[in-house]
Amino acid sequence: MFNKLFLVLSFCLFAFCLLGCPAKQDVQTASSSLTSYDRLVQAESMMYELNYVKAIDLLNGIIENEGPSAYALTLRGIAYAKTNKPNFAILDLIEATRIDYSPNTLMNVGNAERMFGHCERAADAYNKALVLAPDDIEILTNLISAYVCYGAMDLAEAAFKKVASLNQTNEIIETNRATYWATKEDWNNARAAAELAIKMNASYAPAYKTLMYVCGKQGDNACHHEAERQHKIASLPKSTSKTNYGR
Repeated sequence: MFNKLFLVLSFCLFAFCLLGCPAKQDVQTASSSLTSYDRLVQAESMMYELNYVKAIDLLNGIIENEGPSAYALTLRGIAYAKTNKPNFAILDLIEATRIDYSPNTLMNVGNAERMFGHCERAADAYNKALVLAPDDIEILTNLISAYVCYGAMDLAEAAFKKVASLNQTNEIIETNRATYWATKEDWNNARAAAELAIKMNASYAPAYKTLMYVCGKQGDNACHHEAERQHKIASLPKSTSKTNYGR
């Protein structure tokens, strides 16, 4: 049985879609549009600087005084997710979909659900997003990760076929494909997919972790140890000048 520790939850697990700061005249406000707009920009800037708690405080004031907007709720939901408050995060992101029912807001719900281990609910959100954007490669990437997360390999296989029909792939999809083949103990195809993922992005740590596992199963100690070494390098903290919560 494939060890679930090696299931790949892609880095998109932590990547949320910002909706694009709304035009000044579109921001809901009880006073002036400029004030509301500037405060939303300020909250977003705080989040880029990883000041999530301060951003939440600012957004609480905006929403309380001026009413909720999809953008304010999205920002606050992401900040809650980043500060490990799953219930608040998911509630805000779901509420954002009621104001702006779009692929981005639905994908944010899926990302939050998957971030906190609710992979079946995440898949449901991604499938709703795909109804609106059926060929969106990022949504499909996340959907595959959700299927792999809860072991729905038949559904993952169907999603892989959809991706193939679009003639698109990326390191996350290929790493999940490697996981898929590993669950079937097809080590050659699993290794080929993991190596392709690394070729696409040599700094993608989950691909090395998967390759390390597969090479171990193949009895290739040299490959296993090299993949382990590269995984440690790829897992080193990156610069946080811009945090990855945008699409």
